[in-house]
Amino acid sequence: MAARETDLSFVLANVLTLPAPTDLRSRTHQIGVPATARRIQISWAPPLQPETTGVAGYAYRWDNEPATMITPRLELPPNASGVTHPPLTDGVWFFHLRAVDGLGNGSDMAHLGPFVIDTAPPVSGSDVTGTLPWTNDATMPAFTWSAAADINGVKGYLVYWGEQAQGEGQTLVMQPAFQPTETLPPDVKTAVRYLRVAAMDSASNIGPWQTKAVWRYDVALPEGEVMVGQGTATSYVLPVTLHLAAQDQESGVTAMRFSANGQDWTDWQTYAPIFPWVLADQPGIQTVHAQVRDYAGNLSPILSATVTVQLELPLSVSLNYTLGRSLFSMGGGEKTSPGFTIRGSSGQTFQAGLMQGPTYQIVSGFWAGVNPLTPTPTPTPIPTDTPTPTPTHTPTPPPVDVVDDRDYSIQYDGWYGGLDATALGGGYRAAVQTSQYLAYRTTQPATSVILRVCKGPNLGIANVLIDGAPQPTLDLYAPAPACNVPVQYAGLANSLHLILFLPSGQKNAASSGTEVRLDAFQVNLNIVDDSHPSVIYTRWSGLALAPARQGSLRLSQTASAFITFTFSGTAFSWTTAKCPMCGQALVIVDGSVDLVDTYSPSWQFQVPESIAGLSNGTHTVTIRVLGTHNPNSSGNIIFFDGFTIP
Repeated sequence: MAARETDLSFVLANVLTLPAPTDLRSRTHQIGVPATARRIQISWAPPLQPETTGVAGYAYRWDNEPATMITPRLELPPNASGVTHPPLTDGVWFFHLRAVDGLGNGSDMAHLGPFVIDTAPPVSGSDVTGTLPWTNDATMPAFTWSAAADINGVKGYLVYWGEQAQGEGQTLVMQPAFQPTETLPPDVKTAVRYLRVAAMDSASNIGPWQTKAVWRYDVALPEGEVMVGQGTATSYVLPVTLHLAAQDQESGVTAMRFSANGQDWTDWQTYAPIFPWVLADQPGIQTVHAQVRDYAGNLSPILSATVTVQLELPLSVSLNYTLGRSLFSMGGGEKTSPGFTIRGSSGQTFQAGLMQGPTYQIVSGFWAGVNPLTPTPTPTPIPTDTPTPTPTHTPTPPPVDVVDDRDYSIQYDGWYGGLDATALGGGYRAAVQTSQYLAYRTTQPATSVILRVCKGPNLGIANVLIDGAPQPTLDLYAPAPACNVPVQYAGLANSLHLILFLPSGQKNAASSGTEVRLDAFQVNLNIVDDSHPSVIYTRWSGLALAPARQGSLRLSQTASAFITFTFSGTAFSWTTAKCPMCGQALVIVDGSVDLVDTYSPSWQFQVPESIAGLSNGTHTVTIRVLGTHNPNSSGNIIFFDGFTIP
């Protein structure tokens, strides 16, 4: 009987099942709540009713399944009440535990989980509003952005709103939206605010900070001044150039407009430092009004400049003579003085009163005759009976020097040329006067342009404007001279561009001068040399035309535009073109003046306008556009195609 009881106990001991361990919990993590800590602490209590053999130890496992059955094996001692797992990777984890008795029997399974390990930051939305246009409205806008993404969900967004470009904040919003509550004080004229956002996930991981928007505020009025011409008090011509100097504290000047009466305005147009203007056709004091606008939409006070329009030239006065109200007479022949030449002929009609021309005005009694500055013709010799010797050979004509309009010896307004072996085309254009500019309009869209400039120890600082927007000043100082130096302006809109290059009148402290030099413009792979007809020299445009000498010539119709060159000899010919809309110009040689009318009912090219009878030596020639024309012409255009020296 005893043996049977022993056998029964043995059987019962091998078939009884241990209860599962109790009070299974985590001391570090919450069930189902994402956390960044990779180590999870687990604790438990022994089974409530251990069978007679007792608990010999425990078996456990970590995996990603909620109800895994594990093999009963002794991995922990019988007195164990907890375990800490080595660092777990990101994911969803479950803990499985089983008690093991002395016979190797396993208890019921105990499971705990899920535990969510998440150390990866959320993926922020890709949209960035960027820099907003300037505004003069102090109302703060509302901002929204695309939601961030995270495998365990996004808790919210940390937001920074302030003046720091790389600022970070602690304000947490639940949705991808933000409405600033800041109110600017009335005395704040300009402000820049940055909206920066970082997404936070359910495990409190913070994504990268992003600048979602830059808000720019400006109520400061732009300022400036306007001048007629170079600020002279009197104008003898109606077409003038307005010089505008404007600045803005924050957003910058973008547009300008003009008016003759302060009420009727031109359309707004891109800001530029110069603008052509035609004064009213009446003598007396006239006022020109200007106004500029900044990028925030603020308007400047109305700027104005006055000029006295004098349509009749003043009485001629020189160190050598003064013409007053008097009466004089003369017979045939020529009368001269150091300052003038007058010819008359016997029996010529006597006239008294006022006579005037483009360069003189006389109030007196005089004979009205031909242009007093026309050279006296050489008398024709009277034939004699002396036989003319027969020439024994054909004389060789004297050499002719031909100077094209592109030559660097010719000065257009204030732009003179210089030669340099390092320059493209062997030369450059230079100026020092702040009223002069070189301009080039691109012929192909581009997002960047290159100016090829000259640098040197005596060069100054240039101003550069692209599409009316001022660029950073260009310092041309360098210890050693060199041309063909590239300077790039990038970040432009992919469109055509108008580029202006002009002296600033300023210089580096190490430089000995303020002159600026330009060698070429470059757009993409297209290089345009400074001598190309598409480059504008202040008031002188270029024109590529096959009938012209070497295929191009220069033209202007702006009064007071001038060309200057020097030559040695006794005569020269200015090469021009004549046309139905051509005007009048003055040719001034060593102080003597000739009026030249280039009107023709049909087009004529390479027309020589000759000046002879000069003293043998070096002479300075100035050709000045009058802005006038004879009654048959429809315009005031003057062409310059170079000159020749016989």
